[in-house]
Amino acid sequence: MEERIVNCPKCGNSFNAPVGWSECFCSYCGNKLVLNKPESVKEAPYVHTAFTDPATGIAAGSAAVPKGYQLSATYEQCRIDEITPFGTTATAVSSDDLLSVGSRYGEHWYHYLLNGPLQLGSNRKQWKKYMEPMDYLQSIAERIAGVKVIPASGGPLQTIYSQNYQVESTKLVSRFEENAHIVLPNIQCELKLQNLMCESQALISHYEKNGVEWTILTGADLFGLEYYDASAMGALNRGLTDVLRLRAFKKKDHGAEMIFGHAKDAGKPVDVIEWGAKRIYFASGPREKEAEVIQNFMTYAASWKQDIALDQQLEQVHQNVRMQEQASLQNAVNYARQSQAINAQRQREISQTLSETSNIIMQGYQNRMASQDRISENWSQAIRGVDSYVTTDGRTVEHSVVSDHVYQAPNGDTIGISGQLDEVPQGWTEIHKKD
Repeated sequence: MEERIVNCPKCGNSFNAPVGWSECFCSYCGNKLVLNKPESVKEAPYVHTAFTDPATGIAAGSAAVPKGYQLSATYEQCRIDEITPFGTTATAVSSDDLLSVGSRYGEHWYHYLLNGPLQLGSNRKQWKKYMEPMDYLQSIAERIAGVKVIPASGGPLQTIYSQNYQVESTKLVSRFEENAHIVLPNIQCELKLQNLMCESQALISHYEKNGVEWTILTGADLFGLEYYDASAMGALNRGLTDVLRLRAFKKKDHGAEMIFGHAKDAGKPVDVIEWGAKRIYFASGPREKEAEVIQNFMTYAASWKQDIALDQQLEQVHQNVRMQEQASLQNAVNYARQSQAINAQRQREISQTLSETSNIIMQGYQNRMASQDRISENWSQAIRGVDSYVTTDGRTVEHSVVSDHVYQAPNGDTIGISGQLDEVPQGWTEIHKKD
């Protein structure tokens, strides 16, 4: 790998950086340095080219690639996350099949740091322990290469995503706020955003295969959100989790995890890390042509732009999801209000029953034995009278005997209704008494 010596103006130390990088981090103090391009790196003739999937005719996007490279692209229906139903891959390969550069759709995961109510509403989400950016980029390189790779250097990556930090970070926060209120009726929590990551990074690595040394570069438009349950239940869960860790490992500091540069034991509660990559970039070639591989990679990543028609399609998907979520939330609110009205009527009936019972007690000793059975029966029916019902997933729940019908909502919650609903809500299923 061709390298040059770089002097850090902050700490004064010198270290090696790969030729071709426009930015890097100091190996000693972590200071970010902007590098001038050395004259030894020659500009290759690049052509800004559109990538189209030949099977569907759908344009994936465009990027600058070296002249003469063979292009390929694919559009596929996939579920990157809850609101991204498609992905694209775009690759350019040299005529001798030795050099390649390209990108593909990203990945989306959730990392739960505790067991609690947050998980009850998230059974469809993909869980994966959060990885530091360089570790994540190394794992991508090893997936592509098919062998173990040796990381050499990493640093910031210039892409349209990183250049539009304010726009992209605002999208992340907006989407979180839209989702945060949706889960409230389901799992009784109050989600608060603690920290945000929105950046692009790259890693250069080496490996050997079939006796040939190769260079591989991987990069990603990274995103990350840390959030926690601000309700009393969330605080209780965090406390119980810490107690279990203390008992299991006998160490007070065990389980403090560094996330986006800070630890939980620094006073910042974190229950969930939502993380991944909006898009992944890659390039590879023989190590003897490393400078060319780096230049191809940097040029492609800086110029890649998804086709505007796909951006519009994705925005339409997001709008549809928002409308569905708002409708679902309104249904939940309506049922909550209806349930409150029914419970209020039930309390009035209970109060009336207790008043009648008190009058019976005052009739005198002669009728005491006869009235005692009636008092006991009314008390049980008004205060403890319940029936057991079996949910669709086999759970047993209890509801007052005054409930004529009991329904189960899509999220698993159940509600008892006194009387008859004019219209059973969509997705609600009536459940029956346990034998």
